[in-house]
Amino acid sequence: MAFFLKYLELILTAIGFVLCVLLALFLPEEMGGNRWKLLAMIAIGVSVIDGLIFFAVRHNQRKSRASAIKEVATMMNDRITNYLTVIRNYSGSRERDKREQAEAAIEEVTSIVANLSEESIQNWKVRYANLLKERNL
Repeated sequence: MAFFLKYLELILTAIGFVLCVLLALFLPEEMGGNRWKLLAMIAIGVSVIDGLIFFAVRHNQRKSRASAIKEVATMMNDRITNYLTVIRNYSGSRERDKREQAEAAIEEVTSIVANLSEESIQNWKVRYANLLKERNL
């Protein structure tokens, strides 16, 4: 199944092509211009079916990615909140500036995690494209 999904576009394109070629070979030549009209309608039908299948598969993949991102964001938010609690508990009053800086940093990270989405990841990739190329990510 993984092979089929990995090469779905190629498989469906090949099936559509083979179907059109076989029909062109086996349709009677006496049909004249109607033969080509029929082949054109079949090719359009195959293209529409391909498009609907592609849409359904990609839509499902987007939903799965969004669900995974939401799950990771929830987990990271929980971990960050736990670390913030530890920092608050262990910071004394004389280290108030350091504690406030740490809390501000954690709040910023929490905000980023809360707004994590496929679009924000793409924006991050665009923003740091050169750095990612240097690190081969």
